[in-house]
Amino acid sequence: MRKSLFFIPLFVSLLALASCETTTTTFSEGISQRVLQEKEDKLIQEDKKLVFEIIDLLGQSATIFYLVKEEVPVELVNKVKDQVLKRVKEAAFFTDLLSEQQARPIFTQERRMKQAREIYLDSLANVSVSDKDLSNPLGRLLQVENFLVYQLDSWPCASCVSKNIIGLKLRLVEASTGDIIWTGISQRSVLSPDSENLDVALQELTAELMENFYFRFKRKWHIQRFQNLAMITN
Repeated sequence: MRKSLFFIPLFVSLLALASCETTTTTFSEGISQRVLQEKEDKLIQEDKKLVFEIIDLLGQSATIFYLVKEEVPVELVNKVKDQVLKRVKEAAFFTDLLSEQQARPIFTQERRMKQAREIYLDSLANVSVSDKDLSNPLGRLLQVENFLVYQLDSWPCASCVSKNIIGLKLRLVEASTGDIIWTGISQRSVLSPDSENLDVALQELTAELMENFYFRFKRKWHIQRFQNLAMITN
């Protein structure tokens, strides 16, 4: 009996150690069903679409906001920003994409709106609240219909002291209404927060997050073919 009692804590310790040595990645994503239904009903009522697609939730223009922890090295932040911007351009969802560099002088001239942007993004990041009273004037100022908000966080792993959790979140927001249309989340445990380890994790997680955004909103080939045939026969 004593032997079995001895092996129980040893077995638990080995399980905990094994979990600390394993790098795990998790991903989740979701689209607002309320926004989806409202948009679909509106387009069908106006007879603007033969077939509704998820991409119809997008506007024609967008800008990208980045929320990154100060502890992340600047060179890694810049690398991730370039990666996100490049993939959004490749996706070609938006005919007009306002980059962070293009938006910066606008907020330099409009200090009151710069403060509004900080309040809006702080609320979005910390409590997942998108305030229409802030998003609407921000969208009008920037002349964009959508915000893409890329958020990077990290926190200690609760189950093992030798790891941190790197968490990425990408939100698509409709500026005029403040509606959060889509949210994608990707997380990974890393052995240490050193720059080399973090660099690889950030690039891989960002690539995964952006690909999931692309595949969620890309136009389906069979629907596009149906619409093209309908135009020919009409």
